[in-house]
Amino acid sequence: DKDTGVRVLELPSLREVGRCPIPGTVGRVRFSPDGRTLAAAPVPTAAIPGEVLLYETDTWRVRGRVAAPPDRSRQNPVFEFSPDGRCLVVGRAGAVAVCDPRTGAERARLTTPPCPV
Repeated sequence: DKDTGVRVLELPSLREVGRCPIPGTVGRVRFSPDGRTLAAAPVPTAAIPGEVLLYETDTWRVRGRVAAPPDRSRQNPVFEFSPDGRCLVVGRAGAVAVCDPRTGAERARLTTPPCPV
């Protein structure tokens, strides 16, 4: 469908140069520092889990997926590439996963203890 996904525009002309077919409603997107990967998080629903999809920008095909740390509220995961592009950090309430942006493999997970109220 031509109305779904993310349109990639050239600046300053705003000419469309690509379209990334992200399912559902798009919550967040980030390009890797080298521009070869687009990380995108569809808004989580019952049918779409909280995850970050990794797209190759030359083909717009999914190269990997990163499962976001569990979150009962179904909040959209937050994520960011490291400045050198060798890590993708994905987080939600109480946990952060450090991942390989080439494959989506999780390298480490950091959690915070529950806070007493």
